[in-house]
Amino acid sequence: MKIVLIGTGNVAMHLGPALIKAGHEVIQLVGRTEKHSKFLANKLSCDYTINKKQISPKADTYIVALRDEAIGLYSKHIPSEAKLVVHTSGSVNANVFSGITQHYGVLYPIQTLSTKRKINFETIPLCLEANSEKAKKKLLTLAKSLSKEVHWTSHDQRQTIHLAAVFANNFSNHLFALAEDMLTKKGMSFDLIRPLIAETAAKVQKSSAHQMQTGPARRGDTETIEKHIELLKNKPQLLQIYKILTRSIQENDGPIL
Repeated sequence: MKIVLIGTGNVAMHLGPALIKAGHEVIQLVGRTEKHSKFLANKLSCDYTINKKQISPKADTYIVALRDEAIGLYSKHIPSEAKLVVHTSGSVNANVFSGITQHYGVLYPIQTLSTKRKINFETIPLCLEANSEKAKKKLLTLAKSLSKEVHWTSHDQRQTIHLAAVFANNFSNHLFALAEDMLTKKGMSFDLIRPLIAETAAKVQKSSAHQMQTGPARRGDTETIEKHIELLKNKPQLLQIYKILTRSIQENDGPIL
């Protein structure tokens, strides 16, 4: 396929090379800044522009890999003769492209993507949504060329997946950061609990997270919980987080105290 890739963020930085590897031709990259656009365009061996009014009309597929609030701003400049337009968001409705083209959809990768980490795109589950049979057929061909795991989902299902991903990824990473701060403020290394984090993630690959839950809240260890609360008495925000999560574990997986 001849593709215009719109975006230079984390998703685009991984999706672009994956498209090339799959045998597609990225004919143009559209970005907001000269620096990032030039960098990714060089990587993809394609032309680029930072002017959204200069989007090429020569592609048959347009992939909008932008922040949610920017999708509409750029999509209205996509040529009307586009055969397929998709975005990569987990929460934006596919009908954001309604009135722009007859055939549109969603190509949402369920993965945390960072420019500094390499990842095999073929292992990333892709959620698809299409508004027409023609879009469905073309999008499925594109998705199968990129990943071994492809799923058709509704807008509501995709929103739920995105919400679950925020809990599983973004929130858990934030808790890792809070734990790191606790250790470093006491002169200790985050390396001390990296094996714990790795094992926690490994266990849920084969079993339900509910079954793998451990800790004082799970076993009803009120003495330890009270000690933790005492340690956090001068840290109101952390104390609130601790109490909320403790209660959630008790109500979902352990004894209610």
